Parts: sequence; structure tokens; C-alpha cells
Amino acid sequence: GQFLKLEFTVLDSEFKGRKVFDNLNIYNTNAQAQQIAQARLSAICHAVNVLKPLASEQLHNIPLKIIVSIKPATGQYAASNGVKGVESAVAGAASVPTQVFASQAKSAAAVTSAPATNAPAWAKKA
Repeated sequence: GQFLKLEFTVLDSEFKGRKVFDNLNIYNTNAQAQQIAQARLSAICHAVNVLKPLASEQLHNIPLKIIVSIKPATGQYAASNGVKGVESAVAGAASVPTQVFASQAKSAAAVTSAPATNAPAWAKKA
């Protein structure tokens, strides 16, 4: 598979400067994991108003709001932050409602079944 590593930096609040990380399984043998990743990427693209990026760099350094969840500690792993959803950081951007990832998984099916023509460089299979 192939995945896209995401790093978000908090720009304000008492958590300013902290980092939140996420990985998107853009190509995965597990179809559901791939659909979830495509839905998350679509939500991010809509939140930053870059609807058809040709390279992941087109999404860099554009502010957006993330909904952070805390994953409880399990076994040998400590508690950690996770990205639960995104929304536009532009004030008054009513056209981009909060997009919680769990509700996006089903809508990604059309994206993953589309032909790979004109696919961005980071989405092309090796």
C-alpha cells in the first residue's frame, strides 16, 4: 500500500505549536481503509478549497480547523491524539460544514472506483 503522512501544527490556544499527526492509507489491500483515507483526503481538500490537488504540496501551509480526539492508552501504547474531522478555517465559510470522518467513509466509494487517469503524482500506483 501507499499512505500519506499528515502533520498539523496548532496555531493558537494554549496548545499553540503542538503537533498532531495522521496517516491516510491512500492505497491499501483493505478496501475499507482505502475508502476512509479517500474520504478524509476529500474532506481536507474541501476544507482548504483545493479540490483537485495534483501534488500533496498544494495542501501544505493552508490553515484549517481540525477536530481532535484523544485515543485512550491500550496495552503498551500511551494515550494519543487523533484527527476526528476537519472544517474550513475561513470565517463565515458556511459552504464547508464540519466534516467528521466517520460519516465520510461511504461517500468515498465513488472516488476509489474512478479511473486513475490524471491522478495526482502522490496517488499514482508505482
